[in-house]
Amino acid sequence: MPPARKLLRFPVCEVVLLLLFLKCETWARNLDVGENAIDRQNPENLQDDFVGKELTKRAVTEDQAVEREAEPFKDYTGWQMLRIFPPSTSVLDQVLTSLEVDPRVVVLGVFKAQLAIDVALSPTTPLEAVLSPAHQPNLCNLDDKKSLRLKDPISPRKISRQCSDKRSPENETKSLGNGRKDQNSDNFLGWKTVDGFLSPRSARQHNVTQPLSWDDYYRYDSMVLFIQRLADEYSTVEYLEIGTSFEGRPLLALVFALRPAQMVKQYRKSILKNRRLGNREPENPSTEKKRHKRKTNKKKKNTKTFVFIEAGIHAREWISPAMATFLAQQLADAGRKFLRRVTVIVAPMANPDGYEFSHTTDRMWRKNRRETPDSACRGVDLNRNWAKAWGSSGSSGDPCSDTYRGVEAFSEPETQALRDLALAWMEKISLYLSFHSYGNFVLHPWSYSESPSSKERLLKKVAKRIRKHMKRNGYPDFKGGQTGDILYQASGTSEDYIHDAGVQYAYTIELPHYSFILDPENILPVSTAVWRTLVCTIGIVAKKQSVLAFCKKRLVKIQLKNGKTASGWFDKKLPLEEAEQSIMERYNMTEKRRAKDDAKRNLFLSDLK
Repeated sequence: MPPARKLLRFPVCEVVLLLLFLKCETWARNLDVGENAIDRQNPENLQDDFVGKELTKRAVTEDQAVEREAEPFKDYTGWQMLRIFPPSTSVLDQVLTSLEVDPRVVVLGVFKAQLAIDVALSPTTPLEAVLSPAHQPNLCNLDDKKSLRLKDPISPRKISRQCSDKRSPENETKSLGNGRKDQNSDNFLGWKTVDGFLSPRSARQHNVTQPLSWDDYYRYDSMVLFIQRLADEYSTVEYLEIGTSFEGRPLLALVFALRPAQMVKQYRKSILKNRRLGNREPENPSTEKKRHKRKTNKKKKNTKTFVFIEAGIHAREWISPAMATFLAQQLADAGRKFLRRVTVIVAPMANPDGYEFSHTTDRMWRKNRRETPDSACRGVDLNRNWAKAWGSSGSSGDPCSDTYRGVEAFSEPETQALRDLALAWMEKISLYLSFHSYGNFVLHPWSYSESPSSKERLLKKVAKRIRKHMKRNGYPDFKGGQTGDILYQASGTSEDYIHDAGVQYAYTIELPHYSFILDPENILPVSTAVWRTLVCTIGIVAKKQSVLAFCKKRLVKIQLKNGKTASGWFDKKLPLEEAEQSIMERYNMTEKRRAKDDAKRNLFLSDLK
């Protein structure tokens, strides 16, 4: 008997302690749920609480804050956007070299296939002043020639002919006095003024946190609030804090899946594993991919299409994060029916420091805000900081250059965070999309070289379908091709790194129009076109009828009387009114069923009492 008493006494104590622990944990959880319920009912409470947390969390030192405030606002009022037409790629490279190091000019875009360079120039600085003396005699103003369009390749002969027509008889006589053709007649450097470069002040100079409605370019705090609310309101959405920027802002990503919380655990497990390995950085990402493949070959049950979307890596390209947040809202509304077949990761703002700086100080700012060896020049181009071909031609070692690559690959916290996010699911990613602005292009690897990828044929095939869907949705001017051929050589890009890691379909999308200063009224049309194209592209990559079927449907969302929203997928041929009525009827039936279930439950509980 004594031994039996001893055995009985021990488990009773343990059970009592366990019950006390569980009771405390339940009380804490209920307190949490109660606070969340208050936040859901009162968005103002959520907003105030969140902004307070962010102000506490943001690790910006006082010295950095003072330094940022001390920088004068760069006023672009009166600046002109010029399009330069070099006669050859060699001349284009020479002109670009002289322009990139001149502080009086901002290089906006380089289009090798079209033989064109877009620049912004101060009203007090003539183009001749920023070009090398060798090119100055051949300058030719083509402002009266309306036939030159960037979407078409520019023929050097056409430029030469139009410039020759503008030359005076005296100059013609001087240059052709010996009866021979002027040796420079085929080397004219044509240029014309491009309309639309307005005074680029932000409509939201004051950092007021507001709900997104895609009618303007919102500040970063508003985006962060949007991300948190999305995760709070939808069971298929979670957000990850994947790191902090150089100035201490949180770097966030959204997970859209049937079980997003499980994916959050997978990500954290991946990060902890990398830390245990001593932050091993896979210099050769293709080796990392092979390691993942060995693991996944044992499990062939993963039939979902996995998509990774990144936007906002260049600060001045405001349309990119605006469009990415719109995609995030659509993916949240897409519901379980869509996410049963597709999983999507979205990093809507990869460069928050640069984005904020472009709102407050310099609208044309491109890089992050890293302090560099040259105290007068800050920032690293985050799309030149990835490991693939880092340091080769297509980037700069000059801290004052807009394409400065940093001191080493992944030197920046922003690129480290994106890399680690991708590596957590690298073996699953089917499609990678990096959104930029501007130019109407669907580009594929390689960026660092003119040599084609081994997957060139497949990349071109899907890119052609992407362009076709953009055309169907109102943007017929999209071109496609290899980045190194179409635009310019660029080393250390995210597109090349992800593709080299084994992701077959990796693309850079240069969004519509031909200016960074894009009127906010373009946000919704561009974003809607990209959303519809994305749904169809996912179906193409998945190669499954169940996913392709969504391309023939449209997502319809309605606002209910109680302030909530409801959505559903419907055939595009079905009138919008009928689709909305169907959603309303479906919602009412669900509410009636829920009310019956609640009544049964209450009756059962009353019987028990």
